[in-house]
Amino acid sequence: MWKSARDQWIANLFPRPLTAFGSHRVKAGIDLNLLNYRQDVRRTGYQQYRTDNTLCRTVTFGGQGGLRRDNFEAASYINDSWRLREKLLVELGLRQDWDQLRRRLDLSPRVGFAWRAAVVQEHEGLRRLRRRLRRHEPPHLHPPHGSVFMVHLLYSRRRH
Repeated sequence: MWKSARDQWIANLFPRPLTAFGSHRVKAGIDLNLLNYRQDVRRTGYQQYRTDNTLCRTVTFGGQGGLRRDNFEAASYINDSWRLREKLLVELGLRQDWDQLRRRLDLSPRVGFAWRAAVVQEHEGLRRLRRRLRRHEPPHLHPPHGSVFMVHLLYSRRRH
């Protein structure tokens, strides 16, 4: 018999956009996980026989068949979408991961850029569709300019 469980807490922060050497959209977040695993198995032995049906070897397992393993994982990130010019976007970020079992901190830098070489004329139907889609974007993706910050919190629990 085995059982497992996972408790997870997620929080994301979306501060209002900044304007310093271009426009910045900063976002940050954390992800905490508590994992539990339990196992209780029946441990038996086995016997090996020769071709003439005589006992060759007996193997038995010592100890109990119970296993319990818990783990705590923590991750956090910060990301800046920095629009230097209308045609140049730079993405800078840092993510850290920590795991109780490994007892090690891992850092992952993030760097990327996008450059738009030329402005393409778009059809009026595409322009209307883009405006319609913009109205239905989730509010946490682009918070209103008047807000100081927005926080998104999530907790989930799974048991098996």
